[in-house]
Amino acid sequence: MNAEAGSLAGLFASSFLSATLLPGNSEIVLAAVVANLPYLFWTAIAVATVGNTVGGMTSYALGRLIPAEGGRKLAPRAVALARRYGIAMLLLSWVPVIGDALCVASGWLRQDWRLATLAIAAGKLVRYVAVKIIRHDLSASLGNERFLREIEIAARLRHPNIVPLYDSGEVDGSLFF
Repeated sequence: MNAEAGSLAGLFASSFLSATLLPGNSEIVLAAVVANLPYLFWTAIAVATVGNTVGGMTSYALGRLIPAEGGRKLAPRAVALARRYGIAMLLLSWVPVIGDALCVASGWLRQDWRLATLAIAAGKLVRYVAVKIIRHDLSASLGNERFLREIEIAARLRHPNIVPLYDSGEVDGSLFF
């Protein structure tokens, strides 16, 4: 296995595990792959999205295995949201903690698995595309200070229509958030 295939396999595994009930941080792995292999940007986005979607559908499948009477105590808020908004709620399956519960609740409610897969994939894709990574050439010309200021400003924003900043950092000299 060459370095590219190994990096993408690691990204898939990280993305899969991050979308299940196990903790993970696939955005950092994605940032590392893109920083080291920038020509694989869209391939890395696709691999991360597929891995995360498969993980979300694993949670969905686990929800399908829960008997009807057992699911009532599972995650009442997630079940209520899934009932009220239906499949569209799975667009938020990327949100830490609640996203896993939404996938399980959707499975427990026996919502259409094909639509669930599409909604989960769309939410995961948008999340990965929204991860911002500054390229080395831009960092050299603009300086890291500007990017760091942008991270600080983004971290302070609080509004229901703005995706919150969950993580930021540096991987192999490339900043991301």
